[in-house]
Amino acid sequence: TKHVEAANGIKDRRLRSQWLYDQALTLYLNSSYGHRAVEYAEEAVRLDPSSSTAHSLLGVCLANTDPRRAQHHLIAAIELDDSARNWSNLGWFY
Repeated sequence: TKHVEAANGIKDRRLRSQWLYDQALTLYLNSSYGHRAVEYAEEAVRLDPSSSTAHSLLGVCLANTDPRRAQHHLIAAIELDDSARNWSNLGWFY
């Protein structure tokens, strides 16, 4: 979407992924924009598949609409970073 394309001005893929993550989190926290949060989080994961935070946020964003994909991304986050935050998000999901 044009909103995700706004990040194209950022040349560094990891910085662009982080910017998209930040936007997705902001949109997710404003529940009326949850569908757009998924778009931003998906693009953040695409740009930086090694980002556990992007996978974790995408999993949280998808929890109510696509539980199978949500579980996949929450587990991917743990595989990338065995942190308490990622385990907590998976526990919240279950």
